[in-house]
Amino acid sequence: MPIDVQVAEDRSLTVTIKDLNKGLDSQSESTETSPDHVPGLQNITTQGGYPSGMPGSTLHIAGFLAPDSAAPQMLARYRPPTGTAVYLMACQNGHVYKSADGGATWASIRRGLTTGAASWWSHTQIDEYLVMGNGTDGNLKYDGTRCIPVGAKVICDMESTETWVGGAVDSTNVKQGVRSLKLTTTGSPVGMSLTPATAWDLTSGLFAAPDFADTDYLDFWVYFDTVTGLDLTACNIRLGDVADTNYYQLLGSSWGSLSAGWNHVHALRSAFGSVGSPSWASLAKLTFTLDSTGATINASFDDCYTIYANVMPACQIVREFKGMLLGSSGMDVYYSATGAVDQFDSIDTSVVVIPTSGGSVVTGMHEYADYMLITTDSSVHSLHVQFRNLLYPDYDMTRQEVTSEHGCTSHRSMVMAAGRVWMHWRNNLHAFAGIGTMKTSEIVDPTLADIESTRLEYVVGGRLHDANQLYWWWTPSGGTTNTSGIAYNATQQAFLPIVGRSVSLAETVIESDVEYLLTPDYTGRVLEQNTGTSWDGTAITRFVTLPWISAGRPHPVVSWRKLVLNFETQSSGTLIVEARTAHHPREFTAASYSTIASITMSASTTGADWGGIGFHLRSPWIQIRLRTVEAQVSIYWPITLHGMLQWRRA
Repeated sequence: MPIDVQVAEDRSLTVTIKDLNKGLDSQSESTETSPDHVPGLQNITTQGGYPSGMPGSTLHIAGFLAPDSAAPQMLARYRPPTGTAVYLMACQNGHVYKSADGGATWASIRRGLTTGAASWWSHTQIDEYLVMGNGTDGNLKYDGTRCIPVGAKVICDMESTETWVGGAVDSTNVKQGVRSLKLTTTGSPVGMSLTPATAWDLTSGLFAAPDFADTDYLDFWVYFDTVTGLDLTACNIRLGDVADTNYYQLLGSSWGSLSAGWNHVHALRSAFGSVGSPSWASLAKLTFTLDSTGATINASFDDCYTIYANVMPACQIVREFKGMLLGSSGMDVYYSATGAVDQFDSIDTSVVVIPTSGGSVVTGMHEYADYMLITTDSSVHSLHVQFRNLLYPDYDMTRQEVTSEHGCTSHRSMVMAAGRVWMHWRNNLHAFAGIGTMKTSEIVDPTLADIESTRLEYVVGGRLHDANQLYWWWTPSGGTTNTSGIAYNATQQAFLPIVGRSVSLAETVIESDVEYLLTPDYTGRVLEQNTGTSWDGTAITRFVTLPWISAGRPHPVVSWRKLVLNFETQSSGTLIVEARTAHHPREFTAASYSTIASITMSASTTGADWGGIGFHLRSPWIQIRLRTVEAQVSIYWPITLHGMLQWRRA
């Protein structure tokens, strides 16, 4: 037994406490804790089977801070086939930023997206693309150079790598990259043109996707300071040969409804008129022309591409599965062709419909073995696919219900570790291990009951194999940010509460074959967990609370006199030993702790230090708490408590 009580003939009492290595039990605190558990724990881990201070966090890379200190909604690491990996971060200000490994600055590569705290993103890497989605702005892909829509093939992006004739750099009104190009007319036509080093082939498809056709589109963005006096019959976009004798042209009158501010021109390629014999497979010059009826008008152009007519709808959740892009919108799960992320047939043929009885939307997706787990708020399903030489979209897609007893309320809480996929559902944790699911959080349900019900989808999770631990953070009841957390030691099967760390996202990444758990906070700082001695400069308060202790029935009064600890210091600070007493366990709820010893530690202390702490408290019941602020400490078993029985009331 973890707690051994021995009474000698002289009525001396020795209580030996050992091997409380199963973490927190907040379910049974009102009676007694489960074997090997403790009733109170904060920022303590159980590596090795004994309580030790949970390591802190440090800034992952010096200066790793997003511009504008905007709250992050996505952190992803893009791994190119060759070259240096980069990080991408989507933020509440509607920007997507990137930063190279080892870099100290972020650059905005996409702007004008959905803003505010109500949005969140998911991401997945498939071959050379990092695909991102937030359910509103359309699915985007980062190809190592730029962030553009899935299904798009770049024509030009107005960056400094392109040599334009005409046009002025505009670093304020930007959609993609760091600049656009501006034309200014005062009543006569003005233009700018680009001649690429290699002619554009706007016919060949992307990777294994089909070739582009006249039924597909050509897109660009244009920002007008005003459209009053705009001469739409004289404005145009033209693609052709260098001599402008064979070209396709689209007049401004076919650009759609235009207004001051940003305008997205999305025009069928068949709507372009042609002069001579141009070919979409070989275009050597692009020209934009702007004109007015006399008014001064500024127009900034950016982000020009051709794009398939059929693209996957905007998806909140995107995942890679057997070379396909899976994306969810409502109760539908869409899929691309395998090996062709950009190819999407239609919402009528390339879709798996999840039964509406399981909820109103798909809430999570995570691969497991040979299939994909798909969750709603109240159900879990498995999606299987067999290609069997079938052509897209006629893959053999089958769905099976795993359970309708629960679901998952946060896609970002889904973590795979120890052969299971773990998921948060409302205020519970469940795990899937290949056959069915099982609830794993019963022993800490009171702790998880604090999750704010309006922010269930913001629960985030990650893992760190080196520490054998999984991590989750959530918004406490009444809050608006994730400031509560818990770790799970998969080896010890111990739940370990985390307090004092603000975490908007949790992302496990591999850099140079080293695994890191990165947790951006709400100011754009990207922190590395399980390292350092503080929460990125903030002192960590740690404690472990031992179970209630008595001499056994009929619970006589005890003169508690001595506590023996063996501990190892790892930094300077103070180990505070506290105690509270009660005549009956029900009194502990209102009882306060008092300090019985403050042990000064120093960094020079080495080895195990056996220390006897003398004190005098009289009561049938006692509870001990060991607490540190700033100090790192390891407590080794056994802990011994000594006293004398007194057969009279206190």
